Amino acid sequence: MIQEPDVTRSVLEAFYVDNCLDGKPTAGEAKELVEKLVPSLGLGGFPIVKWASNVPSVVSDLPLEARFNNAECWINLSGNSPEEAALGPRWNFRDDALTYQLSLNDWPTPTRRTVLSNVMHCAGKDPLGYLMPYVVRGKMLLQELCSYCVVDLSSIHLPRCYIPAHIWNRLSHSFFGIADRGGYLFAYGAVAYLRATVPSSDVSVRFVLSRSRLAPKRVQTIPRLELLAAVCGAELVELLEDEIKMKMPITCWSDSTTVLSWIKSESCRYNLYIGARIAEIQRLTDHTVWRYVDSANNSADDLTIGLKLSQLGESSRWHSPPFLLLPKEQWPVLPTHVKDEEADAELKHKGFTAQTVASAKPGPAVDLTQYASWDDLVEGYCAAVCEFKGELKPDFLTADQRLKTEGLLYQRVQTDCFPEEVAALQADKNVSPKSRLSSLSPELNPSVISSELEEGFVGRNH
Repeated sequence: MIQEPDVTRSVLEAFYVDNCLDGKPTAGEAKELVEKLVPSLGLGGFPIVKWASNVPSVVSDLPLEARFNNAECWINLSGNSPEEAALGPRWNFRDDALTYQLSLNDWPTPTRRTVLSNVMHCAGKDPLGYLMPYVVRGKMLLQELCSYCVVDLSSIHLPRCYIPAHIWNRLSHSFFGIADRGGYLFAYGAVAYLRATVPSSDVSVRFVLSRSRLAPKRVQTIPRLELLAAVCGAELVELLEDEIKMKMPITCWSDSTTVLSWIKSESCRYNLYIGARIAEIQRLTDHTVWRYVDSANNSADDLTIGLKLSQLGESSRWHSPPFLLLPKEQWPVLPTHVKDEEADAELKHKGFTAQTVASAKPGPAVDLTQYASWDDLVEGYCAAVCEFKGELKPDFLTADQRLKTEGLLYQRVQTDCFPEEVAALQADKNVSPKSRLSSLSPELNPSVISSELEEGFVGRNH
């Protein structure tokens, strides 16, 4: 850098982020400073552009790309008064004055958030504080709005101790009740309570924790939202088991018979979206801990629609669901007339379309969707292969036979799902560019595509 006192002072004191705001008593001195700053900063890889001045001659000799946007109009003294942003305010070069240009948002229903947004917008445009007498009125309004909320919240009281002392000393058993609920296109969530009893039948039910989330913008079916709520409840179970160092049974409640049906089923039976969430619930909880609760007794229903503060203090259901104070014999039970059409709607599509490809050999006709687990599928398909070949079914599968059966299953699924691709590869052609597999550059493995049935079931491994 050129060792010039003016240049050094300007770089150290007149730069604010990437803006240089400096001045000189005369136009000649200002022009000289510009001529020194440009090459000095250019040597360090910092080209300075958008130069502006209230005197046109200061920037008139600079290249066009180095001047501010309206430089030509200003230098020729034509057009409207040019302005440039200067760290919040705008600098009018012709009048050499700072002006303000605020774009406040006008919301139909103002809230604390919108008031705060406008106040901070004004403050950000005024680093000098010239508008502060105006801005402070917005700050006072915001303070008053916040004070209303503090007064309302002071009426909410929540017992700190989960288990009262008179019950703690004679504790018989306790459990967490996790209630979940999915709301119609709005929100879903889960809430946890701790229930403690003693032999004298005294019961204590205390609120422990709740979580809620807004429903996705993409429209979801009610059962899917209720499943998301069940996932939220299962996550609460994991959190509470880690944080509260007490061994106690867990009971999870849901008012969705569809979700309860899903949780008690094999996750692999359902499509990817449903199956992945069922698997997560089953990983975090045992399916036997899930029970049915009717919507009227489901306190998590308050999470889906929200409550006013006055309603929150009066809601006995949110404070502690009344049915939890009753003996277990009087708890809600699953209706016997429930049908699971909605649960079945999310099942994977049944059946496979048979495709004929060159050199393919016929195989056993087996409905793969009838099996509830992978192990059952492998054993069932092995039995079908043996029957198809006229061989005896083995009493148990060896590791070698299991690998061969799995290889046959993979081959069948590939042929059923991608018949055109398999046919093209068998004809020594490339797969179509429109194929989903084209980006993977698939190749045909003759050792896999050759008929396992032809060589004998106990022959070569895949």
